[in-house]
Amino acid sequence: MQSVNNHQIVGEIETIAGGPSTPCQVLIAENKEPPTKKLHVDHSITFEESDLEGIKNPHQDPLVISAGIGDPCYNVKRILVNNGSSVDVLFYSTFLNMGLSREKLQPNNVKSKSAYNAIFGRPLQTIFRAIASIPYLKLKFPTPSGIGTVCGDQQVAQSYYLRQAQPRSSITLSIEDFDLRNEDTP
Repeated sequence: MQSVNNHQIVGEIETIAGGPSTPCQVLIAENKEPPTKKLHVDHSITFEESDLEGIKNPHQDPLVISAGIGDPCYNVKRILVNNGSSVDVLFYSTFLNMGLSREKLQPNNVKSKSAYNAIFGRPLQTIFRAIASIPYLKLKFPTPSGIGTVCGDQQVAQSYYLRQAQPRSSITLSIEDFDLRNEDTP
């Protein structure tokens, strides 16, 4: 059995979608536990030429990683690291696949589907003091023994982007007299 961060991995979350499409609801899980003690490390986080090894450039690929999440720990694949997101998201299907308790969830009115199983936004990046680099497709963060590095998977990022960009059947609606201009503004 593999381990991540001294936790035994009990499963792996790889599938994003499958089976019949059902309406879903976004739920909010709030952690009521106090934040852990701050980590103080005197190491600088830098990205060097050697960090580009294995990266095909030029690129505009997203930073997509895998991480051990939860207790028990699941290896969750296809996590988007998004500096522009003000929230961290674990999609409901991933939540269910991890066997987590619904008692921690509060309903929210937004429905969402994604090419990713989770999104690590600014809140988690702040908690872990992580620095993401899109050109290097890496996430670096301080640990008690130095700087930890998580490498993005460029091939997975590209393949799932292409899969999501495939044309899908859609319904076309007619809109008559559709004009967004204000009458006072040309």
